Amino acid sequence: MNIIEQSKAEALRKDNNTRMNNAVKNIDCYYNNQYEYTKEEMQKRYPATFKDIYNYIITVPLTKSLIHQLAKTFQRDPEIKPDTDNQNIKDAITGVFDQANLFGKLKIIDRFTELCGKIGVIPIWNPITKKVGLDILTPDRCIVITDDYFPDTPIKIMYRINTQSNNLLPIRSDIWAIWTADTYTEATLKTDYGIDKIIKEPIPNPYGKIPIAWFELDYPLNCFWNEEDNAIVPQNLRTNIQLTNLDLALDYQSFATLCTEGFPDNRELIIGLTRHINIPRDPVSGEAGGKIYYINPNVDLRQVWEIINQNIDFTASLLGLSTSAVRQASAFSSGYQLKLSMQGVIDHNEDKRSIYIESLRQLTNLICQCENYYGSQRLPEDIDFNIKFNDIAIAANPIEEEQITSMRLTNGTMDRAEAIMKHNPDMTREEAEQRVSEIDASKKQTIIPTTFSSGIFE
Repeated sequence: MNIIEQSKAEALRKDNNTRMNNAVKNIDCYYNNQYEYTKEEMQKRYPATFKDIYNYIITVPLTKSLIHQLAKTFQRDPEIKPDTDNQNIKDAITGVFDQANLFGKLKIIDRFTELCGKIGVIPIWNPITKKVGLDILTPDRCIVITDDYFPDTPIKIMYRINTQSNNLLPIRSDIWAIWTADTYTEATLKTDYGIDKIIKEPIPNPYGKIPIAWFELDYPLNCFWNEEDNAIVPQNLRTNIQLTNLDLALDYQSFATLCTEGFPDNRELIIGLTRHINIPRDPVSGEAGGKIYYINPNVDLRQVWEIINQNIDFTASLLGLSTSAVRQASAFSSGYQLKLSMQGVIDHNEDKRSIYIESLRQLTNLICQCENYYGSQRLPEDIDFNIKFNDIAIAANPIEEEQITSMRLTNGTMDRAEAIMKHNPDMTREEAEQRVSEIDASKKQTIIPTTFSSGIFE
């Protein structure tokens, strides 16, 4: 390896280490594993007094809260329909998607894309269940080798394989899966990401391409990874420190500090509810020879609490979130007002759709191909999918909702089955129509005749 190649390899190693460490930090904060990061930040900020305060450290799941408020693209399942009239093919594809838990995973994919900026999703075949699954590749697991002339185009993807521990939780092994357009292999890697030991000899890649669909917030410029830092995690750590300081201040302001002046250093003062202190007087002047008083802290803790919340709201506003509005949704008189308060979130998620839609097409085709190569079914290759995103659900005022539903039933823009489905999202059209029939039958049974022809009453 010449000097130029060594320099490129070292730069790649440093870039990947920085990116992977940042991703680990983001994911840890998402799961509220933030103690060590908060401890490190506090040690930097308060080097002289850190040892006295680190036991007070408080962590809060602010990262998860803001990410969940921000990631709404798949809040309601998108409609994904294969472009075919063959009902058998439609049913088969729907079954494969259900087995892979596609719609459940899409919500997780959206959240981790918001968290990390860009993630990969690869279909994997489970030889035990004989089903297609989906593995989400966060940046801390991936090494991407790109084309020298097209830095946004990967030519080799290496990712650390998850294995199962004894308690069935996924753990990171030292084995890396290595994909190119032509081959697949498994190996351990050196520190410079070169091959250390071959675990599985290279086999032909049945896909003819690297089978990973990439989801990202924005198209990067002349690079593969999004370089923009997540603003949520630093705010989370800052909030942890502020809340720790608040708790510390609350502790120390729960009591006053006794101070004395003019007493010998060797005199021990015994204080308590049933004791008094005799202050000696100067034998010549007769003046008191000492002074005793309390110092009471005068920090406005309510103001500190308000500042912490303002900092959180400021971060939320930078993300297009109205944190106050979301927290106080019940205060809005109508769904329209709430929608206005969430317009930033709505716009953000609509922007993502133009990027996500191609990623989703790639992923759905890869799922079908995975089933073809490893499963028993044969699905069409490169089938087109008609994809429709659903609007973000806005919780409206219940009275307003009922009024709208009643109005639509009256003017004929909604039928009774639709009204029932609106209040029961998991109910199918057939089930809703059956419920309408049951309601009508029940009404007929409760009708009481007003005249009687029976001779009993004559």
